[in-house]
Amino acid sequence: MDTYLFPRNRRGRGKARGPLGENPTGLLIYSPDGHISVNMMRTSGTADEPVTHEYLGYAGNRRVSENRTIHTIHVTPVCAWVGSE
Repeated sequence: MDTYLFPRNRRGRGKARGPLGENPTGLLIYSPDGHISVNMMRTSGTADEPVTHEYLGYAGNRRVSENRTIHTIHVTPVCAWVGSE
């Protein structure tokens, strides 16, 4: 089993702004049989900044294609994400 704590260095890719802000932190777990679990949380924000989420998580499967790891989501509190990659 592989476990990663993030954020990781984005290597000059610029800032990513998602539903958890610019600097989320979390835990990514890969099992040997291809299952994944992702848990992440917001680490910053102000009272004036609209907050869409404080915490997100999902679980599913992973596959590697052209040197990229792709997650297929099976379980998440965001129903629109189920089945997405």
